[in-house]
Amino acid sequence: QFLPVYHRPYPAIYFNQIIFISFSVGKKNLFLLDGNGGQNEVYPLCVLDFYVHESRQRSGCGKNLFEYMLQDQKATPKFMAIDRPSPKLLAFLRKYYGLAKSIPQVNNYVIFDGFFGADRLSVVRVQKEPEFIWANFNMSEKLKQKEKKKS
Repeated sequence: QFLPVYHRPYPAIYFNQIIFISFSVGKKNLFLLDGNGGQNEVYPLCVLDFYVHESRQRSGCGKNLFEYMLQDQKATPKFMAIDRPSPKLLAFLRKYYGLAKSIPQVNNYVIFDGFFGADRLSVVRVQKEPEFIWANFNMSEKLKQKEKKKS
């Protein structure tokens, strides 16, 4: 099933042509393992990119932007998937949001304990629609059928 990829870049902060903060989030269709090893197809909000220049780290800039994103997206960090997080981003999430226990994934995303919990609101499980079988039916047959209807 095709689901659109929703991508929302947040404004980067520049000074003298140096990027100090860059941040983007988006919704993606992912296959994620739960704590029991079961595979789930979900469409969560994902942190796709989060960069804070070293000169601006530990000043509150990144936290302020992250908090703004959470309010803007009406999101909770434990229900988000993080794409290839750096050790510094993992430490940031542990310090400010208590996200310490991750569930290992095979696709470079990181999710945390509670992602599949009963209280989740932001994670949408994908419901597959019935597949249609198009056996032995091609465009030329479709055109022939249209011609028959016209005559």
